[in-house]
Amino acid sequence: MSLASFIAFKKARFNYFQHIILNSFIGGQRIFALLLLTPIAYFIENQNIKDFYSILILLLGISLTIWTYFQFFNNLKSFSKLIRSVVSYILFGVFIVLILFGLLGLSKI
Repeated sequence: MSLASFIAFKKARFNYFQHIILNSFIGGQRIFALLLLTPIAYFIENQNIKDFYSILILLLGISLTIWTYFQFFNNLKSFSKLIRSVVSYILFGVFIVLILFGLLGLSKI
């Protein structure tokens, strides 16, 4: 995620190691939120509600990431921060797919 945010927010002029620290902080926020919210899932018996709850937790993580980017990159305009946040997630997804294809391709050799 750090490489993706580094590329997406290149205009903000922070170096790669600062992005590693920022995304580590975001990871800590997400873990803390999950620690608070996961026990609730234990008491949910209906599978449809569990699925909905899982989606809510995923959206909470994405929201925390975007909110942190908005706070950290305060020198950019709001619309630019939103677009760059979305681009960061898209780049992260592309990186994961490329890594998976690379691993699957290497395992066939």
